[in-house]
Amino acid sequence: MFDVIYNSQDEEYKKPFGAVPVNTTINFKIKVNASCDVKIIIKTQDGFEEYDLEYLEMDKKYHVYSINIPRDYFHNLQSF
Repeated sequence: MFDVIYNSQDEEYKKPFGAVPVNTTINFKIKVNASCDVKIIIKTQDGFEEYDLEYLEMDKKYHVYSINIPRDYFHNLQSF
């Protein structure tokens, strides 16, 4: 079983923290107790888009993965 750590209210895991101004790149980090493929799946108007997170480092007993979602990506999304 995987032990996964992510806290959307901690800037270590989502930067910037909180509501994000328009035209801001968002960085997501996740920690997992095993080496594995980590993906983020984003719901869009046309279905889903899937992106791989990049492996960064070991942090104590956790593998750290990260992705930057570019600021212009969210310009094309709409609320559902």
